[in-house]
Amino acid sequence: MLLVYSLHLKSNLSNSEEQTQLNYRLREESIRQLLAHVEQMENVVFEGRVSGVVIGGDFNTNHDGQFGDRTIAMMVEAGYDHTWDGVAREDRLTWRGSNRFEPTTFDHFFTKGIEKTQARMLTVSDESSDHWPVEIEIRIP
Repeated sequence: MLLVYSLHLKSNLSNSEEQTQLNYRLREESIRQLLAHVEQMENVVFEGRVSGVVIGGDFNTNHDGQFGDRTIAMMVEAGYDHTWDGVAREDRLTWRGSNRFEPTTFDHFFTKGIEKTQARMLTVSDESSDHWPVEIEIRIP
């Protein structure tokens, strides 16, 4: 059994430091709830039959110290492989930027229980989204 999750965490939209801190807390709480759900699925629903987990989506944060939340660190601390590990920053700028933030890595995949893999960005029309698509290849035994 492979569990696959897609998510979109709280944005960075804010006009005060208080709202910015709330955004960080909301992202971290979302990860706590997600990790608890995965654990329930692994141990209660599928009773140990889960061989791997893939979690991907727009996390609206990165692991470069640009934001003040621990969202990405929480995933790694929970035992997930971060598929951007080892990829140079300039090769993983998945969000094109705005007048408020420079281009950055908002889109991530995390895996657990499957062979380690690396994410890569795809190039598509500039008009399709403010994010570049990201893909990973996984092997299912």
